[in-house]
Amino acid sequence: MINTRELRIGNVIIFTEDNTISKVIEIDNEGIQVKIGDEITWIEKETFNPLILDEEILLKLNFIKKDNIFSINIPNSNHYFDIFIYEHKWYCKLNGFTIEINSLHKLQNLYFILIGKELNVEGLII
Repeated sequence: MINTRELRIGNVIIFTEDNTISKVIEIDNEGIQVKIGDEITWIEKETFNPLILDEEILLKLNFIKKDNIFSINIPNSNHYFDIFIYEHKWYCKLNGFTIEINSLHKLQNLYFILIGKELNVEGLII
């Protein structure tokens, strides 16, 4: 289960009832409104979980793999946003700090904070 305070509109989560990948449309204290396929519905906060990061998800998001580092070009720049896997955990290293990122919504939030733009997740949404 995810604390709704961690979520932002646009985050991708898993609806536990049928393991459907869903995109957050609206958030309140009781639950969230999500888009599942073409349908928009409210779900209670006990019925969704984080989408755990893995190589397949990152490749669908257009990250490029080189060894254990996955990179994506930052729009309108010559710079890259990198994350890496170490001992089955995902991390982002920034200015000497290492931040663990275990789920897609946390990656989306960190990317937005650092880059100021949304991470394109359309490759995951059905």
